[in-house]
Amino acid sequence: MEVVVLIAVFGIVPIYIGHKIGLKKDRTGWLWGLLLGWLGVIILACMSDKNPLVSSDREVRELENQVRIAELRKQVAQTSSPEAGEAR
Repeated sequence: MEVVVLIAVFGIVPIYIGHKIGLKKDRTGWLWGLLLGWLGVIILACMSDKNPLVSSDREVRELENQVRIAELRKQVAQTSSPEAGEAR
């Protein structure tokens, strides 16, 4: 009975967990779990996504703020240019 538990813990469970992690990261996680066991699961967990997306609302707000700042700088540069002063 102990042998079956050891086989499950060290052989089958890493494949399952690697598969679940791989689904979220768009990778073949079951293969990492099969070939390297728990070490493969750890490596897979540390790997980045193949298709990274902006993941948090904070990052989205920061990017929107950067766009607004760039637009304001463009407007200031246009209004302070010499051609804008002559047109008035």
